[in-house]
Amino acid sequence: MNIADFIAELFCQIDDALPDIARHSQAILSLSELVTIGVLRAMKDVSQLAFCHWLRDNYGRPFPNLPRRTRLNRRLRTQQH
Repeated sequence: MNIADFIAELFCQIDDALPDIARHSQAILSLSELVTIGVLRAMKDVSQLAFCHWLRDNYGRPFPNLPRRTRLNRRLRTQQH
């Protein structure tokens, strides 16, 4: 299983496990996408900057609406619970 397949499977598992919550009208990422990115960030165990570059450069296709690094990190911190 390559990393792209792993990300897709991880997203599906997270999406199935999370309850359906209405997305805010200005939200770019769904809660499932955000949690998936957070889990990947924890698994990768690198700096925030390195992780964001790795995700955007290699796997930006599964997350086409990926916000800028600072906004993404802010969203990950606020949704940490």
